[in-house]
Amino acid sequence: MRTNTLPLWRLSIAVITLTVVSGCALWRDDDAQTVTAKSPLKPVAPRIDAIELEFYFVSRPIGDPLLGSSLWAELDQVSTLDASVLTALRRNGFQFGVAGSVLPRTLQAALGQSSHTQSFADEPGVQVSGGRHSHRSGEHQLFSTWPVYDSCEIEINKGGDTKVSSYETARCLFRVTPRRLQDGWVRVEFTPEVHHGENKMRHQAGEQQFELMPSQIVDTFYDQTFSVELNVGEIVVVSADGDNPSSLGHHFFRGGTTDNKMQRLLIVKVADMKELDGVRTELTR
Repeated sequence: MRTNTLPLWRLSIAVITLTVVSGCALWRDDDAQTVTAKSPLKPVAPRIDAIELEFYFVSRPIGDPLLGSSLWAELDQVSTLDASVLTALRRNGFQFGVAGSVLPRTLQAALGQSSHTQSFADEPGVQVSGGRHSHRSGEHQLFSTWPVYDSCEIEINKGGDTKVSSYETARCLFRVTPRRLQDGWVRVEFTPEVHHGENKMRHQAGEQQFELMPSQIVDTFYDQTFSVELNVGEIVVVSADGDNPSSLGHHFFRGGTTDNKMQRLLIVKVADMKELDGVRTELTR
């Protein structure tokens, strides 16, 4: 006896066909604009690494024993930097060393924190200055190490070849950039720069694009960029090396009048690391 029932295989095909067609209809392009409601879920705000650095400058007369060989003997000058970077720093008159959270006695005395070691230099020109700055990981700050030179000539050694550069209205600065490695550890990067010439509107690299802002001409010495890895509480000390008064390091850290020749140390300490809540943004219609 015949019935009106479709064979099972035909019925299955019909069901599959209707499902596919109806599924496509749900996602037509002309229906996309109807999905406009806000998401009930708040987006997760990224956390921001805040690194607090303390910066100090110690200024004392050239020849003061507190800034001499005894200080550098107490600092760790062993470095994992590439040999070419260490050579470039030495040839251009820079040196640096690292100390733990317990400062060496000589450095304590230079900072005025100890009376164990006395300096023969008690002139008014002896100074200690500094402060604390908070940075995001990867955010740089510029630190001028010496007053502005009206004019100067600096010997720049690159790859063993020396070139004398003449500058007007020159400022010697370090671009200091801390980067978070892991909890309690920071890599602090130093890049020496000379800013010189007239301060006028120039295109500078901004956060997302080049921006027009007042600035001088900038000579950046990437071959002398160095970095150190510090735990919270540890410090790095940077200063001049050698006796060449025309070197880059000398212009960064030594100078003064004929009767009052001065030298400086730059001391950077990783004071703290924190995580800050990021700025939350909501989905809009």
